[in-house]
Amino acid sequence: MCAKAAVSSSESGHKEQIQLVPENLNVTISFNIPDGPPPDDLCLEGLGTEELNIEEVCQALTMHWQVFQSFPKLLKVVLKDGTLEVVNKVLVGMEVSEAEDIILKLDITGIMNFAEGGIRDETANVIEAAEADGDGNRGRD
Repeated sequence: MCAKAAVSSSESGHKEQIQLVPENLNVTISFNIPDGPPPDDLCLEGLGTEELNIEEVCQALTMHWQVFQSFPKLLKVVLKDGTLEVVNKVLVGMEVSEAEDIILKLDITGIMNFAEGGIRDETANVIEAAEADGDGNRGRD
């Protein structure tokens, strides 16, 4: 997981709290909320879909929807809003064990997404891998 579930104590009541915190400033946490259960006539189109089993895709989408539906009403509303700050406000109000369970479900179902900003240059890694495989001299004269 590319985020930390930060546990902190409130000074006044010493109640532990959980919040989602990106591991570094380049990571953004967002939420992919399902619109509903998969349609009965689900059709997979596009590159790479030929190899997918439509029944497995339906099962995964159904699980995604069922997990989302199992969340408390307020959490579902704020997840649709999509801002980490608002989601954290709801998590802070929960018992630690409940918040941990929800974060695990958000992660497992893919509702919680991590994106790293900026452009990452992987050229050096590709060259090093090719040289390690003995392909470093191919195409060079």
